[in-house]
Amino acid sequence: METATHEYYMSEKLKDVASRAPPVGSAVEPVLQFLESRIRKPLEGTWFDQWIATPAKQYYIAMKRRD
Repeated sequence: METATHEYYMSEKLKDVASRAPPVGSAVEPVLQFLESRIRKPLEGTWFDQWIATPAKQYYIAMKRRD
């Protein structure tokens, strides 16, 4: 599977799963901001960022748009 096709498929899959997710509590937002600035940003471009952090961030964004 080509990379662009794979990314599109994963993006659509994330949106589908996020649309059925339960709401996130307000206490989660500060924790996610901390993780973004202290963990994901310094590791930007690594396998951890590409395979774990960025998909998790995209999932959260898709979930928040549903609210």
